[in-house]
Order: sequence, then C-alpha cells, then structure tokens
Amino acid sequence: MLTHVGTKIIETKRLILRRFEYSDIDSMLRNWIADEQTQWDYGEPYYSTPEAVKGLFDTKYIVSYSKDDYYRWAVIEKESGECIGQIAYFSVDTDNQHGEIEYVIGPAFQGKGYATEMTRAVIGFGFEKINFNRIEIDCRTENEASRRVIEKCGLTYEGVFRDFFWRKDHFEGRRVFSILKSEWKNSLKESIFLSEQADVFYIGFKNVVLVHWKKYCELDRYREPLMKALDVIKEHEGCEYVADTRDGFEDNPLDTKWVADYFMPKARENGCSTIYFIIDKDNSLKEELEGQERDSESIIKFRYIYGLDEI
Repeated sequence: MLTHVGTKIIETKRLILRRFEYSDIDSMLRNWIADEQTQWDYGEPYYSTPEAVKGLFDTKYIVSYSKDDYYRWAVIEKESGECIGQIAYFSVDTDNQHGEIEYVIGPAFQGKGYATEMTRAVIGFGFEKINFNRIEIDCRTENEASRRVIEKCGLTYEGVFRDFFWRKDHFEGRRVFSILKSEWKNSLKESIFLSEQADVFYIGFKNVVLVHWKKYCELDRYREPLMKALDVIKEHEGCEYVADTRDGFEDNPLDTKWVADYFMPKARENGCSTIYFIIDKDNSLKEELEGQERDSESIIKFRYIYGLDEI
C-alpha cells in the first residue's frame, strides 16, 4: 500500500530538490525551459516568456501541489541557487504500487553527474517514503546519455517498445528500465572488505563508502580498510566517506598523522568533500575526532551524526 506524502524537499550533496516557486521562472528560462532542443528531447513544449511559464505553473505544476499523490521537483544547484532542471514521478499507479520517473537538465549543467545524483535521490524517496514496489524510467533508443544515467542508478533493462516515438522524420524506440524495492534494498550495501577490525561497504543510493570500525586498531590494521575506502571513492564520482566509530577506531598518534597527511588529501583529490563520523550519544571519541578535524579542516569538511539516515 502506498503512503502518499506529496512533494517534499530532498537534499543531496550538490542539489536541493523542492517544489517549484514563482521565483524560479527567470532561472528556468535561462537554463532549460526556453531551450527548444532540450524540451524536444524531454518530450515537452518549450516556453519562451515568463507569462508562459507562469501559465504552466498555474494550470499544472504549482496548482497540483495541493494533491498528496503529486510529485514534481525543481532541481536547484546549491552553488549557484539556479533552477537547472526538474524531475518528477509523472505517472503514479496507486493500485499497483508503481511510479515512473521523468527528468530534464539544462544543457550547461549536463555531463556533471547531476542527473544521476538527483535520480538516485528520487528513487530512494519513492521506495522509502511512498513505498513503491516498482519504479520505471524509460528513454528513447537514441538517447545514450539518459541510458547511462539509468544504468548507473541500478535499473534493469526490460526491453524496447519498437517505433514508439515519431521524431519529426523517423520512428524511434522506447527503452524500458525498472527497479524493484527488493532489488533496491539488496543494492543498498555492497561489501567491499571484511576483516576482524573493520568492514567496508559501498552504499549506492547514498553514494557513500562506510567503514564500520569493530575494534580499536593501529598501523596496517587501521590503514588497510581506509585504503579500500579510497579505492571506492576513486571509483564513484562524488562519493563521501563515513566512519562508524561507535564500536572502535584508531588508537595510535601515528595513524592520526597519516590520516591528516595522506588519507584526507587523497580523498579530497578524488572528489570526496565531506567526512561523516557516526558517534554515540556520549561521543567518547570527541577529543580525538576534533583533533583530526583541526588537522584536516583546510582540506575537507567534517560532520558528526548519529546514524546513516542523517546523510
């Protein structure tokens, strides 16, 4: 059974997904909705004036937010505050617990991983908050960029509807991809390295590498899991590092220095911008963690959390 909650704010590393606002109109016109080719590829008409976009809001987008089964997000780039696209569950089948995603990104913001980042977040929202059993994303057979995004998000290729779209002067097929809730749950945590001192997992839908420290250790026993974590950070663009310190950590000043001099710079060099420490309520490692933060604050950001759900 679905739990309809309406369009809620979703925050990712670089994006905020929220309801459209009238203040978005200017940046929408600058970035995507007035671009004829972008909208043609998206399968929607282009809008070239503020009045036209306001009409879209008043008849379809903003007016529909009163319904709790309506899910359409403006995609806001954190760095610039610009509306760079949109993503939606444009089809919601409540009886069969199924949702279908569509999205568009302005041409100046393509090729930066934004589409993958926002789609992963909306898939997670669909399974966690709405309780979909199946989520589908389709794309035209000639749209290779969209196909790559869909595959990076873990969807399974189901087949093609042949000659589904008429594209000005020729027919084009429609590729169908889907992911089930059971598959999504199984993909949440991929074991990378398991040992007596620590386990390393890649959590795909959050795009983080998690090191769960199981005991206090030092030198090679401490550094080996972190080297495995670095391999994951290198492999996955924008991957962040999470250390679960509630059951263990390092206990040698040499390792603290190694983390500051080697691990943190390498993580940042490969796109990691934030280190998350999962701590217990008493924060028994507070002094040591704050020491690491002082040593590395010019390189990377630190956050202290009580569980993965805070990311």
